[in-house]
Amino acid sequence: MKKLIIPLIATCIISCTGPSSKEKLTQQNDSLLVASAEKDKILNELASSLVAIDENLQTIKEKENLIAVNMGTPESNSESLQVKINSDIQDIYELMLANKERIAELEQKIKQSNSDNKSLNNLVSRLNKQLKEKSIEIIELREQLSQKNIEIASLNFTVEGMSQVIDSIRNSNSKTQAVLDSTTTELYSAYYAFGTKKELKDHQVISNEGLPLFGKQKVLSKDFNEDYFTKVDIRDVEEIPLFRPKYKILTNHPEGSFEIITGEEDTKTIKILDKDAFWSISKFLVVQVN
Repeated sequence: MKKLIIPLIATCIISCTGPSSKEKLTQQNDSLLVASAEKDKILNELASSLVAIDENLQTIKEKENLIAVNMGTPESNSESLQVKINSDIQDIYELMLANKERIAELEQKIKQSNSDNKSLNNLVSRLNKQLKEKSIEIIELREQLSQKNIEIASLNFTVEGMSQVIDSIRNSNSKTQAVLDSTTTELYSAYYAFGTKKELKDHQVISNEGLPLFGKQKVLSKDFNEDYFTKVDIRDVEEIPLFRPKYKILTNHPEGSFEIITGEEDTKTIKILDKDAFWSISKFLVVQVN
């Protein structure tokens, strides 16, 4: 469908000179920008969900370790320590419920993004697969506490009950953790490139389309050279030096999300004021310099 629409637009530009054709083209471009911005927004939300799940995971592990330590102390049968252990178990239960909600949101956002990212889909599959394993761990923990005559408050920690609780990955599962790390890195990655018009054309970052009088400059051609771009973490990068006095930003970035700083010999630097907003429309920054 996309291949059919593009020739139709080109034909319209050549054959129509009235304002209506320009308005239609503008509306189509605006629609593409909105769709791109929405997809990037969803991907950023995915990253936030993954970070929250991982933080809950860390806390759960700390609680489990603390319970194990308390079980080995001579005071394990004391009333105060039993209260503490019960409190830790309750916290674990609530954190697991929180992760259940987070992962449900994660699955929904993956569907909304229309993403074919296998790492994300595999991650969710692994989270669901580990559900029963975590259920058994909690049951075994309760049995160990019971053997030590530690009275545990009644909670729905059964295999059947826990089937409704999706647990996140454990640190001991290095393969799954690697998927989480790589996926999070990908979601926070952005790319920038700057160069003269000739340099950008040579690397197919920009190209001319259509007839000389009616054609337009296309940014990020289909076969652009990805190696020409510098990869950055959007959480860390604050300034991008251009090393030239004259510049033209070719990609779309919201007004107010950045400013241009002038340095020695009139060289320019892009200072990012709002990282989320700056990369919200496109994760690629292209600047033509002279």
